[in-house]
Order: sequence, then structure tokens, then C-alpha cells
Amino acid sequence: MEEAEKHEVESSLDADEAKLSLKVIIMSVDGQLTSYKTVLDYAMRPGALYKVCLYEFIQQFKKFKVSQKKASKDNSSDKEDVTKPGNTTNFSFLPDHPQFKTHKISWLQKEYGHIPNFIGGTLPRQDKGDQDYYCCTMLVLFKPWRNSADLKALDITWCEAFDQHDFSEAQHTSMDCFQIRHECNEARDDFQATLEA
Repeated sequence: MEEAEKHEVESSLDADEAKLSLKVIIMSVDGQLTSYKTVLDYAMRPGALYKVCLYEFIQQFKKFKVSQKKASKDNSSDKEDVTKPGNTTNFSFLPDHPQFKTHKISWLQKEYGHIPNFIGGTLPRQDKGDQDYYCCTMLVLFKPWRNSADLKALDITWCEAFDQHDFSEAQHTSMDCFQIRHECNEARDDFQATLEA
């Protein structure tokens, strides 16, 4: 594989997907130019990790480049039971992933996991604002998916899909923590307003 310069290009999703902007990297893979988005790492994760949601994928997995020697040997354990504690197996991406030949992902032990830091705008509120947007965001974070069709059926709303999904206790706790941040910011603003009055 030949890895050439990477160029960042702004790409917009259509209105149906969302009015968001994503950074796309253009890279050379085996002499062919291809686009690469970091969301591909999740969407094209190995089959053994199909039940892992995006939030847990960010927390518990790390992508790494394999050496040329290791790349020639396929020593991944994509059929391992990833639910076993302490399993630090390396996994290959699906074959259509642009970095399938050069990168793998590793399951991090719990003490080495990451705490996701959401940058850009704030996460939507559970108790105010656009509930479809809130439900869509939580489903993207906490329901396993490879494409938008995995998140909800076309004939139901985001709120209905949210209500139908069986979130784990840990996922509900994370959603509650997201809400606490909004409440703390609101209390801070109220306190500041009373001081100024």
C-alpha cells in the first residue's frame, strides 16, 4: 500500500441525514485516491464487534498501525468472544475499510479506556428542545449501527425508535450524566443572574 499526502476536505451531509459538516481525508490506497472519514472505523468495525455501540467503541478501542511484517500475516482474532474480561485481542476492520491492510483495532483494558469528550456543540437536552434530535443523538451513541437504516425504520420517528430500543443500565446512567451537565450550567447561570440583580 502506498500512503501519500492526506488532504482534508469539507463535505456536507444531505438535509435528510442532518445539517452537519464532516471532515473527510483524501488518501492514496494502492495507488487509488479514496476518501476516509473517522466514522468508517466504527461503521466498518469487525463482525465480532457488531454489538458494540459507538460510545463504547470510542471508550474501549484504539486504532493502531501494524508493521509491514505483521500486515502480511493475518493474526487477528475476529471470532474471539469480546465479552471476556481482560481480552486484549486485536481485530481487523472489514475488508472494504480503506485502512484494512495497514491498521487494526485493539480492545483496551478497562483501566486504559477513554472518556469521550464531545467537541463542537453541546449534546441535546433530555428535558427541553427538539426531542427527535435528542433521540437521534442518543441512538447514534448507544445503539449499534453500520448505516442509518440500523438506527430506525423509515416509517417511525426517532422518538419511537428511542422508546423501542433496550438501553443498558450503564447507557441510561451516561444519558443522565449528560443531562446533569445541562442542569449544572443552568444553575450556574441562575446563580450568576441573582448576583448581578
